[in-house]
Amino acid sequence: MVQSSEQPAKGVVLVGVRDEDDLPAVRFAATLAGRRKASLRLLSAWTLLRYLESAAPVVQAVREVAEAAAAASTRILGEVREEFPDLTVGDDVVQVPSPAGALVEASGHADLLVVGARKHPHAPGTSLGRVAHAMLHHAHCPVAVFPR
Repeated sequence: MVQSSEQPAKGVVLVGVRDEDDLPAVRFAATLAGRRKASLRLLSAWTLLRYLESAAPVVQAVREVAEAAAAASTRILGEVREEFPDLTVGDDVVQVPSPAGALVEASGHADLLVVGARKHPHAPGTSLGRVAHAMLHHAHCPVAVFPR
């Protein structure tokens, strides 16, 4: 799916990254960035609330979540840079109140946003995950939803 809007080119393809399972979506985004002669920006946005099932040792949980997000992004970044050596690739790993909100904000600085389609394991049918659904409604640039 692609949502369209009229705006001047920014030379950036943005891709939302959660973990290594997003590597195919990142490769797709890298291919599109190469064709557009644009740079590729990976954005890994995580929220602490998703990981706090209980309040016990919060400081360690925050550290582990931050390290896991950074490690996944670094591994994906390395693979993409190796596969697409002529492509300018950057990444950001950020803690935010809402990953969807961070992607919406970042989409204002991109020509295209690529998100992986994540389906809730208990949802019937082919529904999209919350983040992909929010991007289709609120992103400031066209959106490509990459199926998993």
